[in-house]
Amino acid sequence: MTTQISEDLLARFNKEEIKELYWEKDFLQREIAKHYGVSRSTIEEVMRIFGIRTRTKSEALRLAYASGKAKINRPRGSNSPHWRGGRRMNGEYVYIYKPEHPRATKAGTVLESVLNWEKANNQEVPKGWIVHHINGIKSDNRPKNLIAMPKRKHNSWMYIQALQARIRELEELNYVKRRF
Repeated sequence: MTTQISEDLLARFNKEEIKELYWEKDFLQREIAKHYGVSRSTIEEVMRIFGIRTRTKSEALRLAYASGKAKINRPRGSNSPHWRGGRRMNGEYVYIYKPEHPRATKAGTVLESVLNWEKANNQEVPKGWIVHHINGIKSDNRPKNLIAMPKRKHNSWMYIQALQARIRELEELNYVKRRF
């Protein structure tokens, strides 16, 4: 929504001064507004009318951080107000926040299946190996459902899908029997 600016008000502003304050002296729009005694939205509209390009969001953030007007040190990890215990789903897989782990992603998360396999077997998953879910359910990270194997071997298992389907059938049958 644009602010309507009268000709009288517009005459109070100097295009070159606003341009210099904004681009050369790195003033924020609100600082220019304070200088002129008007609102930030008025300065934004005046700059639009004068054809003065405004900063992109990344330019504005870079300037704010460099000048100390914005803080970079927002709380992370368990100190963040958005913390949910470090456990998150990404597609069908469960990830755990463990930035110190050798297999951690850039976001600091590790597949829960990897962590559970390593805990159950008291060793790291060897390099070039993956942890496979025997029953095909990628969120079922019980140690008895996990097997580590070389990636090339995992990719060559064509019969695994039939085995996974059969395991699911047997698990469902076992679940039904336990209910009655």
